[in-house]
Amino acid sequence: MNARHGHSQWLIYTLLCVAADLLDTVLMYIAPNAQTSLGPQDSALKSMSDEEITKVVEQAPKVHVKYFVRKLTPTTVAKGTRDTEEYTLYPAEANALNLAFEKTTIPVPRVQRVSKYDDRHTIILDYIKGPLLAEVWSTYSIWRKVWVAFILRRYVRQLRQVKASPTAPPGPIAPGARPLTCESPVFGPIQPCRGPFASYGELTSFCNERAFRACLADKLPKDDPRWKEGFDDSEALVLTHQDIIPRNIIVGEDGKLWLIDFGWSGYWPPWFEYISMKAQSENEVNHGMRYEHWDLFIPFICGPYFKQENWWSHAAKAFDWG
Repeated sequence: MNARHGHSQWLIYTLLCVAADLLDTVLMYIAPNAQTSLGPQDSALKSMSDEEITKVVEQAPKVHVKYFVRKLTPTTVAKGTRDTEEYTLYPAEANALNLAFEKTTIPVPRVQRVSKYDDRHTIILDYIKGPLLAEVWSTYSIWRKVWVAFILRRYVRQLRQVKASPTAPPGPIAPGARPLTCESPVFGPIQPCRGPFASYGELTSFCNERAFRACLADKLPKDDPRWKEGFDDSEALVLTHQDIIPRNIIVGEDGKLWLIDFGWSGYWPPWFEYISMKAQSENEVNHGMRYEHWDLFIPFICGPYFKQENWWSHAAKAFDWG
């Protein structure tokens, strides 16, 4: 992409984003969003021991053949967590879901219970009935896809309103602001787990060191501007999903778009959502899943972080090194 074309694209997306945000503000004034109403929690599961929960989960059928989410009761499902520390007292994914449920009006499954057995957490969640967006995306008209993109932009805006405290480390959300090992598509597919980073500054230093190594590997001339381009830490850390893709969105029977799978979520710079969406979309294509027009909507959903994308595209190779 040449600089002139890139700037024109950035300007178009920026104007579209401004217009969408104005419309969102008007809609919020006319009809404020309310938290999604959910049924009562399953009392039977609350009274079971963690060992009993584990046995029920092992015998429960999968909700979808491709995913390790099992249906426990007509109203609940169970999923294992991705926590990288065995000593984690409460899974970071459940923390992020609770935060999204409490601080936003985004339709997300409610955490009913967390059980732990043999150093493995299981999260019991509300069962959301409906197809995955991945299953119906190809049937949507272009205008319905535009509406989906608008709704997802509203969700991302809400997530970004949940800011980390100045002392909170980047990455998974843990009680007491304890830094945890970070997993992110931004770090690449070979070594996606990095850290833990005790502070935003540590994350910045790590990423800048990787970018410097990429410059060395490419033997860039000293006057190449990429030597001076740094990791963008100009914005505060915000709640970030990091895996917004059609297979992680349920089209509920009520017509709402339910955002699921917060396994990679945490506090990250806002542009991480954009890079993660781009990386995950490319990964889907590599696995034979194509969602027509989806890539066109990513800069609209997250904002056109083209400058950060260019930095990341050059530094990405070094993130895969030890």
